[in-house]
Parts: sequence; C-alpha cells; structure tokens
Amino acid sequence: MPQLILTVAESKMNLFTKFTVVVLLFCPVISPTLAVQNLVTLENNLYNGLVIAIHPDVPEDAALIENIKNLVTNASSALYTATHQRAHYGNVNILVPATWTQGNYEQTISVNYEQSDIRVAPPTKERKDEPHVIQPGGCGEYGDYMHLTPNFISNPSLEDFGEKEKVFVHEWAHLRWGVFDEYPTGNNSKFYIDKKKKLQYTRCPVSLEGGLFVPNLVTGRATRCQLNKETGYPISPNCEFLPGPSPGTASMMSHILRDVVHFCHDDVNDPDNLHNPIAPNDQNRLCNLRSTWDVISSSRDFTGGANPPNPALADHTPTFQVLIPQAFRKYALVLDTSGSMSGNRLVEMRQAVQTFIQQSLPLGNKIALVEFASWAVSLTQGLVDVDTPEDKQNVIDTMKLSAVGGTCIGCGINEALWVLTGPDGNETCGDIIVFTDGEENRRPTVASTSQTAIDRKCTVHSIFFTTVGNVALKALSDSTNGKWFFGLDKNLAGLIGAFSKLASRNDGVKKGGVTQLAQETIQAEPYQAISKNVDVDGTVGKETVFQFSWLSDTTPEVDLTAPDKCKHSTNPQAVANSCPGHPLAVTDVDLKTIKFSIPGIAQRGKWRFDVTTTVADSVTVTVTSKASNDKVEPIELQSSFVQPKKGAPIVARARVTRGGAPVLDLEVLAEIQAPDRTKYKIKLFDKGTGADTKANDGIYTRNFPQSKQPGRYSMQVTVRNSGPVAPSKAGIIVSRAGFQFGEITEDGLVSLNPNGEANRPEPIPAANLTDIGNFTRIDTAAGIEIAPPDDPADATRDTFAPEQVTDLIAVQRDTNDRTKGIVLQFTAPGDDADFGNATRYEICYTFGSGLDLVRNFSSQSCINQPLEGDVNTPNPAGTVEQFVVPLPNFTIAEGLDELIIAFAVRAFDESGNVAEPSNVGFVSFFLEPPEIPDVSTEPVPVVTRTPLTTTTQTSAPPTTTPSTPPSTTPTAPPATTPFASPSTTPSAAPVTTPPGINDDFSCMTCYNARSLAECDRIGKIVTCAPNQKSCATEVRSQNFGLQKTVSKYCKQTMACHNNVGQNSHQCHPLQSMSVCRCCCEMNRCNLGNSCP
Repeated sequence: MPQLILTVAESKMNLFTKFTVVVLLFCPVISPTLAVQNLVTLENNLYNGLVIAIHPDVPEDAALIENIKNLVTNASSALYTATHQRAHYGNVNILVPATWTQGNYEQTISVNYEQSDIRVAPPTKERKDEPHVIQPGGCGEYGDYMHLTPNFISNPSLEDFGEKEKVFVHEWAHLRWGVFDEYPTGNNSKFYIDKKKKLQYTRCPVSLEGGLFVPNLVTGRATRCQLNKETGYPISPNCEFLPGPSPGTASMMSHILRDVVHFCHDDVNDPDNLHNPIAPNDQNRLCNLRSTWDVISSSRDFTGGANPPNPALADHTPTFQVLIPQAFRKYALVLDTSGSMSGNRLVEMRQAVQTFIQQSLPLGNKIALVEFASWAVSLTQGLVDVDTPEDKQNVIDTMKLSAVGGTCIGCGINEALWVLTGPDGNETCGDIIVFTDGEENRRPTVASTSQTAIDRKCTVHSIFFTTVGNVALKALSDSTNGKWFFGLDKNLAGLIGAFSKLASRNDGVKKGGVTQLAQETIQAEPYQAISKNVDVDGTVGKETVFQFSWLSDTTPEVDLTAPDKCKHSTNPQAVANSCPGHPLAVTDVDLKTIKFSIPGIAQRGKWRFDVTTTVADSVTVTVTSKASNDKVEPIELQSSFVQPKKGAPIVARARVTRGGAPVLDLEVLAEIQAPDRTKYKIKLFDKGTGADTKANDGIYTRNFPQSKQPGRYSMQVTVRNSGPVAPSKAGIIVSRAGFQFGEITEDGLVSLNPNGEANRPEPIPAANLTDIGNFTRIDTAAGIEIAPPDDPADATRDTFAPEQVTDLIAVQRDTNDRTKGIVLQFTAPGDDADFGNATRYEICYTFGSGLDLVRNFSSQSCINQPLEGDVNTPNPAGTVEQFVVPLPNFTIAEGLDELIIAFAVRAFDESGNVAEPSNVGFVSFFLEPPEIPDVSTEPVPVVTRTPLTTTTQTSAPPTTTPSTPPSTTPTAPPATTPFASPSTTPSAAPVTTPPGINDDFSCMTCYNARSLAECDRIGKIVTCAPNQKSCATEVRSQNFGLQKTVSKYCKQTMACHNNVGQNSHQCHPLQSMSVCRCCCEMNRCNLGNSCP
C-alpha cells in the first residue's frame, strides 16, 4: 500500500518545476554514518573538497581564476614540505558568482559561498589586502574561513606579508589545525627579556636573528630603537623587528621569510626551529606552551599514524573545478499533517510557513509545498515561480490542511525529490525543509530515501517540533550539510526564526536581505494589554512589516504607535492621531495573523505596539525590515552552538559585524531552551576570557553550564546597543598574516618594504554606528543535542570544572626591591565554567621554560599565602583578580645574575572539580638590573628594494622628519647578532617649522618621553599646521604602569577626538597594557597636562 500511494504521488511530479519544502521539527539526533558532502577530507596525503568562493562584488576576471590556481598549486608544494611530506592539495573547487557569464563554468547546487573554506573578497578599508582567518575557537579547533583579496592573489608585486604560497599555508594552519601566531598580535607584548638579560622580540624560534628599528615606510628611513633606561624596553611603540639573513630559522607561524619551510617543533636535535615557549604570543597563551608542529601533528589529520610521510609523491599539483551556483534557489517544504499535528500544532506550522513565504523568502526563487501523513502529495502541484507578492499569496493559499493519519516522513522526502529533480533525477536539486512532530511509523523510511537525497546533492534541513526522535532524519541533515532545529509548541517565534535562518542568502550578498528586528512569543492574559517597544534603526526601514499571530479563536486588538506618535490600529475607524494610510492592518482569520505593512521607509526610532486579548492566548510578534537603501552596510548577526568537548558544557556564540568590522560593546543575550522546556537567558561577552578566545573581535561567547540534561536545545540570540552610541574604538582580527616591514641584508644594511605604507593594515576600528541609533538584531541558531552521560548519575552531579584561565600576567612589582613581590593578574573563572564563584585558587611556580607547570602542575612549588589577596575567596566570574605573591626562595648559579620564574594558576569548585592549569606567566628576575647600552640615534643606511627582489643601491639619508633628525654619519647595524644595539635617549621634537604654518595655534610637542615632566622639559612649542586645531597628549604604559612613555603633538580636531573615543577600550593604566589619549583646543593647552 505505501508503494501504491507513493506511485500516485510520483505521477504528479513531472508537473513540478523545482522547489520543495519539507517541514520537520527542531532536534538533534545521533545518526548512522552516511556519505558527507562539501567537507574537506585528508586521505592518502590529499586534501579533497576544498572550496574557494569568489564574492559577488568581485568583477568577472578569467585571470583571477588562473591566479587562484597558480597560488594553490604553489601552496600545495609548500604545504607538502611544511608537513614533512604528509599532505598537499588534491581536488579544489573554485566557485564563481552567479552573475559571471563569460566562462565555461559547471553549474552546482552542492556548494555555496557561505559554506566555503576560502573566500576571495574585496578588502575591508582598514585591513587592506591582509590575509586572515576568522578563528573563534581554541587551540586545535577549526576556524570559520580564510579571507584573501583579489589583489593579494593577482598582484605580483604584493609580497608585503611574505611569499604568497607560504602565507597561504600560514593561514591554512589557522583554519585547519587551530594554531596561532608566534609573532605579537592583539595585546601580546612585542618584547620580553630573556635569562641572559637580553631584550628579545616575540618570535619563533629565538635563534632567528635580526635587529630592532623604527622603520618609516613613507620616507624610506630607519633608526635604531631606543630603550628606556629603567625598564630596558623600547620607548617607541613603532619599534619593529627586522629579520636578518638566517636561512631556514623561522616558523611558518612567525616571520614568513624566503627560506622558511617548516613550523617550530620540540625536537632538540634540530635547534634551528626549536619552539620558543617563553615568547608572549597567542600560540603559547592558548595552546599551553605547545609548539605549532605538536598541535598540527596531533590533529585528526595526522594523529594515530594517519597520513604518514610519503616521499614518493613527486607531483603536488591539485585538480580544479570551476563551478557556478544556480541563479535561483529551489525550496521544497515537507509538512507533517499526521494525526499528532491536530489543534494548535497545525496552526503554528501554518503560521510559521506563511511568515517564511511572505517575509523571508526572496523573490526570484522557486518553491513547492508537500504534505505528508500516511502518504505524501504536492500541494502546489510541483515547483512554483515566486516572482511577485501575488505568487507568494497563491502558494500560501494552497495550505488547506487537516491533521489525520500516520507519519511517513520518507514519503514526503521522496515526493520532494520528485518535485525538485524530476522523475529521472536529472534536474538539479535544492533545499528540502522537513517539519515534523513525531517518529515515522510508515514506509518508506527516511533511511531508505537518504542515499538518493545525497546522490542527487540535495540539502535536507529538519525542524523537529517537540519530537526527540527521528535519528535518521537528523543524520540526513548532517550528511547533506543541512541545518536542523528543535522547537516546542506555544513558541511560534522559535519556528519562525528557524525558517528565517533557512531563507537567508548563501551567495555572499548581504544587502537587500530581510532583517529580524523583533521575534517573540508572549503569553497574554485577558484584558491585560501587552506593551513593548521595537527600535527601527538607520540602516533599515524599507518593506517594514509588523505581524502578530495568535492561537485562540478570538482576534486580539493591536495598536501600533510610530516614533512621531501617530497610530495604526486594527480598529478600522479613525483613531486619535491616525498615521497616513490608516487602516493598514490586514487580518487573516484563517491563519490567525494581523499584518501591518509600513509604506515607504519606516520612521527611524522607537515604535510601540499594544496588544489586548479577551482570553488567555499565545501571541507572537515578528518585525522584519530591509535596508533603507542599497548603499547601507547592514549589521550582520550569526549565532551558533559549539559542540562541547567531553565533560565540558555547551558553548553559545554570536558574531556581529558591519562591513567586515566587528561591532563592539553590545548587549548580547542568548535565550536557550532546554529539553525540559526550561528557558535560560545568559549574556555573551567579547572579553577574551573563558570560552571567548579573543577580545574585541566582534565574536561574543559564553559557556552554558545548564546543559547537563540530555536532549535537544534551541537558542535565539538578541543583540542590542541600547543607550548612547559610543565613539568607534579599536577591534582586532588576531589570526592574520604578519606585515613585513623589511629585513637586514647579508651586507648588514636595512632593506625596507618597497611598497611602503600602501598595503600596511591599519588598526581595525569598531564598526561605525553613528548613522544608526539604537538597534536590535535577532538570530536563531541551529540546534544541538547532548547525549546521555556514560554514568547516569552524572546528569545530576556537579561535573563541570571552573574555566581555564587564559590571560594570566606576571610582573615583578619593583625591579629594584625583590621584597615587594610579584603581581599576578587574571580574569576570575567561575564555579561551573565561567558562571558563579570558584572555591579556591592554587598558584604554583617553577623556574625556566614553564613546561613543567603544563605537564605536571601538582608537583611544582605552590604559594599558599600571597602578600596581597586571598586564594580562598575568589571573585565572581569575569572580574579581575590580582594577587601579590612573594618572590620564591632560590639561588642563582655562579656567574649568573638573572632567573626566569614561571607562574600558573588553576581554580577548584566546591565539588573538587579542578580547572586546567592557566597559561604561563613569566617573570625575569634580576639580582642586578640589566645594563642598557647607549647607542647612536643616527639614521642607518637603507637599501632600496623593488618588489620580489633585493638590489644593492643605497639610498641617501632622507630629509628631516618630526621624530628622527637626520645624521651625516650613519652606521650599519650588525647582521650577526640577534638584535642591533638600541639607544636609550628619548627622541626630541622637531626644531624646524614646516611651511604653511598656522601662526595662531601651537602645542607642546615631544615623542616617547619617560614621563610628563620629561616631555615638557625636552619638548618644544611647535606651531601647528593650518588644519591642526587640537593639542594631543598620549600616555602609553605596560606592565601595570611600570613602563610609561608620553608623547604630545598637534592633531586635527576630529582625528584627535576619534582617538580619545578609544579610551574606553584601551585606557586601563592599572592593567598590563594601556594607551590613554587627551585632546584640548586652546593654544599650548597640553603644556603640563596629563591623561587618566
């Protein structure tokens, strides 16, 4: 009988065009293993399935495709060498935009831009052509994607980050293996002092030689870095390391030089590339002092002897397919109308589908509706073109549904396959969305239809409505790169959010999409009006729709008040202060919805709705809008669950960007619904602690320790910036290629980057929000499922340990007085991960590299009684902890007067669960302060270098610049010592007055003085340029204020105050690193003044 029913349904399939929607319910399940599409695999030393997608904003260019092929081919050989003959690239897919028409491209539906591994896209303004990886996870975890610009790929003279194929491998290591940079990034210090009292630049290996210089890429001049006599650290924040001619002695994750071919490792028999565990970089901080090669070789690609070295692989050339996506998408909604869907469940499903079609589904696509119970049939009689709003309504009108019969999910999928791919399966497939509330009890089963869906390259999504079963369906979604969601009844907002997520564009086009401004289900009481506000911000306003859905048989009353206080209402009669166009309300009693479609561009500001019901009811409000014009950069929100490691809680994550820049200082709230229907609300943070790997990257993260309950979880994330808009401040992209300032030649001369400042990335400002006002964004994450614990008792026991500390800093309080101890500072973890209060801390130390703390923490010496602070009363999670501990007792071997002491901390909770040891903080202790040599401040000879090659022509010393006066006797730096000897004298301000002066306005001017008093003593009163109407003061400090430099100068007023706007992010004088800035607009007003 099931076969007969299927045959009847299939006989109609040839009438369909191409879009089937299968409706199921949100819920993760453990499923049988099936073939997986679109994932990069490594087998027999070959990476296959790599997808490189070109952004739609990139103009069609056949040469770009060839340049991509050349880059990947060269990178394949570099990868083979870097992995010691273990891996290179095999099959590579290049996806061009659907708008490209001039090439011979193969059409595809199985890969898309949003799921690509590498994106070739225009640069953001500040990052220019800098390659980078979005890497929100921890050590050893996959990144999201790699970003390369067309200019980086195609411009042969652009080697500002090193040789391109090696840069590619560098970024691949971020993306695939979860390793981090070994040069300084973010707030990591550029420098440290080693056990020989020598200043070292943060790098790997330490044997990489070079010198410290302040390069001026505009003038083509360099001067030696000057050191502070008291601290031994460089005074200028622009002091950089220029590597010398040391072939082979650098890591792929450090300085990408011509002769660099491998990663730093732990093999003491190969000291040239030996890991540097003392360097203050992200690799050491986030990977517990492990070398990059140790992390890589322990990855799933190589662990257990997988993909061993294969020296027989002589040809490393990949194969390429150039693909183009279908110009339109096809959806098949497969909707459950079995007997269990009766009552409000059927109503909620119809309302969710109606909202999906009316508000989320873009025009120009195709759709089919399929219903299934004991049988399956296409409600739309095949695929339907959706080109007009009338087309959408016609599709909605086919949903004349009743709930009866059994549950044959396989019937619905088969019907969708026929609708999308035709009776012979020769047509391209599309997105199948299955919505169901129960287990299948009819044949054919999902398992019997799955391989056909995979073979036809369909993408199957699932919405599990209250059901916790359907293992095979969840497996099918996973195997076809689909998403699945889990929702409960009387939570229409969650269902609408799931459908909205599935309708979002996957081709890289962000403008013109639908934005969710509000999405909430409210339980209403009789005659008790519900009043709430919705912000319509400056980026949206076009096609704004307020929709209200309900479940009872009584229609609610709704009033909608615009920012200018005019009103729309469900009351068709004129109301006081009616808005133009009243009445706008369209009521559909059958679907139980009320819709207000705001004409033109909706007013910017706060809208208020008031809903009144005469019976107890469940009312869902959704507000959607589109960009106010095509030039507006949208605010993007993407949320997701992160599958937890064994014994750890679920992690909730949300990324907020605008135009590629991170959006900072937001209130990010995740509402998570547990399997027992309990709802939890947690705040997500972008602080670089706990589950959040990096601060100020626009990725907000938090552990969810209430996830011990086995079953399925759903999440809706709401982002808002209520309150005044703060000035833009600096954000970061940490996992990036390092800019190459220059190098030291074999002749001992400085060779600067020949492209100058043209491609040097600028500090990333947070996204500009001045044109927006208050805003709200909402996103629904795909579901996650937690399996039952191995021991059932663990479901109720406290098994989550405190979070690992990853930002420990150790600083000797006074280098001249050992009795004052050592300051330890870190962010407090919690009781369960990063929630609550830990019970106590354990602070331990060792001497030397700190590896013993990582490998055998409990066997090291520990400190029970700090000089300041109490290890038995931890602060609440997320707050700053600071302890002062006594200097450990030690003796220094004869002939030495310095020792490195390594500290780490771990937290315990009341159940005895213990965190992993923290990152290691190092202190270099001196019996006698290091001697800081005096070195010439004269400019050094600089050779001019054309891109890609080094020449021997020496340039004449440049003309005077404000910070480094010229010299007539330059001397060459030595190339055989790790660093050229620096100077210790602060640079003076310029004495000469430039042409075009403004005689009416002048400022105190100095650079890199050691104090405010010294600045005023050595500085000069300088007349400012005509466009400079502000006096600026800048105070930089590190190591808790122990090291300080002060600069004062003229500044353009707007630029000056933009810099001051960064104080909220950067000005923290009592923390490890701080930059404080002040501005004033009166003549000589910065003379004698200070900053916070």
